[in-house]
Amino acid sequence: MAGRNLKVIKGGKKEPGTGAWRRWLFALLVVALCGYLAFQSLGWVLGYVFPLEMVGSATEIWGPEVDFVLLRNEEILTAPHAGSYNPVVQHGQRARVGQQVAEIQGSTAAYPLTAPVAGLVMHTTDGLEGMLPTGLNLDTETVSLLTDLTENPPSPEGIDNVQAGDVVAVIVSNTRFAVAAFLDHEPVSNTQTVRFLNEESFNQVSLRVNEVFPWEDGYWVKWEAPLFPDSLADNRIFSGRLKFPADGTCVVSPEAVIEYDGKTGVLLYSRGSHVFTPVSVLTVTDEYAYVQGLRPGQQLLTVPFWAHSVAGWWFNR
Repeated sequence: MAGRNLKVIKGGKKEPGTGAWRRWLFALLVVALCGYLAFQSLGWVLGYVFPLEMVGSATEIWGPEVDFVLLRNEEILTAPHAGSYNPVVQHGQRARVGQQVAEIQGSTAAYPLTAPVAGLVMHTTDGLEGMLPTGLNLDTETVSLLTDLTENPPSPEGIDNVQAGDVVAVIVSNTRFAVAAFLDHEPVSNTQTVRFLNEESFNQVSLRVNEVFPWEDGYWVKWEAPLFPDSLADNRIFSGRLKFPADGTCVVSPEAVIEYDGKTGVLLYSRGSHVFTPVSVLTVTDEYAYVQGLRPGQQLLTVPFWAHSVAGWWFNR
């Protein structure tokens, strides 16, 4: 025993920190792998969570309500003498050239007012007489006025006692009318039908585009209205819906249309995956979006509005 040589073998507890970097590296790789798998499966999750819808065919398409401004040619009648104003022809009725339409009852005599032109007699005033003719051109000053009118419609006032020179009535020429409205898109065709809502009934009128003026985030459009109902000629501002061509137009839900990176499209379901497909949107209502670029029967992913940004970025990346 005394002559044996003993060899010391190193061992025991290792120094703190030895091999820790390997564990951290492994954990980091696991986290990266999980993140990668989650990222790659995001599209599958969206397709699983949100429902599919079928593209429908559009038959008759009426856009949302739009405020229209009536442009009409007016002959202004002024009081020749102070007194009380008494209509002879009823408001909104036609009068021929030279026909007496009203009279001013002065203190000593009555002063007749006759129609200088044939047209519709309007016995109310709103301060816009002669300012909105059919030949009005769209420019910055004009569209500023039209915008203000749609936001603050005028209130026509009846005539009672007048002073000499006061505007008391207008004769509206019923041979030519035009209308103007602000749209969030350019006109889809040179001719369109509009359905105006009168107090009692709808009136459909054919319009022909005369002028388009870009304004802010849309367009002011002026249309000629060759045939216009007398019942609407008394209004400066009224609402209506434009009709869009149905050929090649499909209907989808508003939630199916996604805006991303300046592009408008839908998430088309094809062969087990979702493909971002650009579309042209004609108009959007509370219930439907009318688009071109799809076919009836195709399937789309319907994504809630709050998830549009994520879905658009994912499928359009």
